Amino acid sequence: MNPLLKDYLAGLRSNIEVILFFLFPIFFLTIKSWSNTIFLLICIVCLCRICKNPSRYYLNKSFVFWSLGLVLIIPFLAELILYFVRDNSDIRYLDSPCRYLGAFFIFSCLSNLSNVDKLVKSFLCGCVLCLVVTFASVTYTTSGYWGARLATYFVDPNMIAVYAVFIFSISVIYINNIDINYYLEKFLHVTTLFCVLYIILFSQTRTSWISFIIVVILFIFINKNKIFYLSFYSLPLLSSAIFLSSFDDSIILNRINMGINSFFSYFEGDNLDTSLGIRFNMILIDLYSIKETPFWGTVKEDIQNLTKINEVFPSVTELSHHCRQYSGSHVELLAVLVRQGVILGLLTIFSLFIFPIFIFFRGAFFEDSSSWYYKCSLIAVVCLLISSFGIQVFAYRMNVSFWALFLSLYFSLYYRNKHVVSIR
Repeated sequence: MNPLLKDYLAGLRSNIEVILFFLFPIFFLTIKSWSNTIFLLICIVCLCRICKNPSRYYLNKSFVFWSLGLVLIIPFLAELILYFVRDNSDIRYLDSPCRYLGAFFIFSCLSNLSNVDKLVKSFLCGCVLCLVVTFASVTYTTSGYWGARLATYFVDPNMIAVYAVFIFSISVIYINNIDINYYLEKFLHVTTLFCVLYIILFSQTRTSWISFIIVVILFIFINKNKIFYLSFYSLPLLSSAIFLSSFDDSIILNRINMGINSFFSYFEGDNLDTSLGIRFNMILIDLYSIKETPFWGTVKEDIQNLTKINEVFPSVTELSHHCRQYSGSHVELLAVLVRQGVILGLLTIFSLFIFPIFIFFRGAFFEDSSSWYYKCSLIAVVCLLISSFGIQVFAYRMNVSFWALFLSLYFSLYYRNKHVVSIR
């Protein structure tokens, strides 16, 4: 092949990859089918690279490479084992975990590229625009709302709020470390802050409010210019306090009062079918299911009947049992343990949360260069872990695609920065 043509094609392919990583987060919270399609295209591009010269990507690799790769595919391997062990397993349950297999191929490809940081920056830039696009989407049309709660046709109020905070946690340090005009940087900070506050406020998702406060605290803690950002992020909190004290019918105050009343009424036995009461009962159902099937787990449709559960947990109501059976758990960590059993479930939790926190913490505070990349990712993982106690954060396939791509991208960056001399 002509050398000029070869260089042109290589440059074109590199630009396509940058564009795909840029576009993926933009449509993440608005049109989930597009995000899933882009993830598939990224997998195809990476597989095409690997198939041309497999030995380059898999021969003579270090222990670190295979450790990171194994962590990525643990959720897929766990589900694959369950598929062969269970008599009633359905191949459709392999759909979401297959994305982690795709993440392994993406990691294998990207770990051999010298421009991984360019792809990470493209992805982060897309995350900034994601908040703007999501804000524009929910303000342009209200037809997807859940009553008074903000949502879209594709994402429910809980999910859109939790992942808006997650995207914000990625974006805030990226904005702080890119080489742009001072005033543009502050404008982007104000814009992203406004967008995320609007989304989490009008979605009325209390889980996102907690994770947002923790994200802000973590950001101020690890940032050098603490005084400025402490004052900057104190403004919305102070405004919220004034708003709460001035208006008895405010969204925040109503949701907080509703949560407090639901909490006390549940433990007093007055009303067990409040929003919070149903969640408590669903947790009890999950604990019962884990006790009954600790090794191989069970699918949500096969949980025990209400009569047997009431023998151990009398507070569980028919409505709670119905919600748990058809909508699944509201706690991601318990959902994994119920679905995969204790052993495989703990391995999956380790691969999705614990190991990434360890790797990103190490990169954030024990690396001389590129530490801000890992600070982004560390706050983001902690944010999602906290949210996983309130909702099932991987309920949608697009969420799994996002997390698989996120981990493969940052694992590739960590591997290259720490263990590989630049190849080209």
